[in-house]
Amino acid sequence: KFLTSLYGEMEHELDRLLTVSRSFKQYLTGFLRDPDLVIVIPNGYDEKRFRPVKHDNPVPQLITVCRLVPAKGLDVLLKACAELKRRGSPFVLHVIGDGPIRQDLEKMANELNIYEDTIFYGYMLHPEQFMPFFDIFVLPSRAEAFGSVFAEAALCWLALVGTNVGGIAEQIEDGKNGLLVPVDDAAALADALQRLMENPELRHKLAKAAYDKAKKTYGLSRVILQLKELYLLYVHAQ
Repeated sequence: KFLTSLYGEMEHELDRLLTVSRSFKQYLTGFLRDPDLVIVIPNGYDEKRFRPVKHDNPVPQLITVCRLVPAKGLDVLLKACAELKRRGSPFVLHVIGDGPIRQDLEKMANELNIYEDTIFYGYMLHPEQFMPFFDIFVLPSRAEAFGSVFAEAALCWLALVGTNVGGIAEQIEDGKNGLLVPVDDAAALADALQRLMENPELRHKLAKAAYDKAKKTYGLSRVILQLKELYLLYVHAQ
């Protein structure tokens, strides 16, 4: 409530408002008189930080990177992984990140009998150096303004699985460069993961498409150019 009360003040004081996704722009417009003031410029990434590595893991390696909070839906991910185990689909789940519900998630993993299949790493400064050695990036967020980690995972040449919300749905075209599932649907998430785990050809195809889109759309030079054009436009208008 406090944050949303600021949007009107920002609109009054600022020349433009920038946000990172069309979905968050739509959210903002509910609090503004002139939605045209909002401009969308997605986040940009320095491609030199990301170095995909060719590899072949005999057991599919799943990875998620996020702050461990309820909004990220990791409880749903653990339930989906428990379903994969019941189906006899082997995997290892790597959880990078820390947060207030870490102990709850570790307890849940133990109760679901997947603790031995799950590794909790805690906070990591440069996870992009670690991600290229895995196969599938998955994050079933309940809400996401953009979802920067999806672009980072794509630049690491990983297959992507996310939820059909916010900026995630703007990055992933279902079946073209990743898979989308409904929010809070552990069974659908398990199905999507199993589909990629059992079909390396599809996994590699989606990963390459995700890499190509991320490199083209989220390159740092693109963001710099867009910001430069915006500032020059404003300067010339003065």
